[in-house]
Amino acid sequence: MAFVGVSPEKHADLRVTSSNNLLRFADLSSLPLYSFELGRLAGDYLLFFSPIEDTYGISMMCSLDPNLASVCITKKGEWTGFYVPAYLRSQPFRALTSSEDDRQ
Repeated sequence: MAFVGVSPEKHADLRVTSSNNLLRFADLSSLPLYSFELGRLAGDYLLFFSPIEDTYGISMMCSLDPNLASVCITKKGEWTGFYVPAYLRSQPFRALTSSEDDRQ
């Protein structure tokens, strides 16, 4: 999934609608987690350290095989657990730096 910066010229006609459909994430075998989520997820899901650039982050395993669908998302696009990770809740908005200018 490629991330694209929002531009008034390119995205003037786009609107954000409320949708709980998570089918677009069903092919992910793991999800990155934030530290504040660990207490809510550690007792129910398999967590592991994953390499991120020069360091490691904590991720949640969603499938044993990258070619299989996530066991955490139903065929209707619904989350099976009681807590939806922030990575999923924050979509489609992400804070990224521009490749041309790191301050943008």
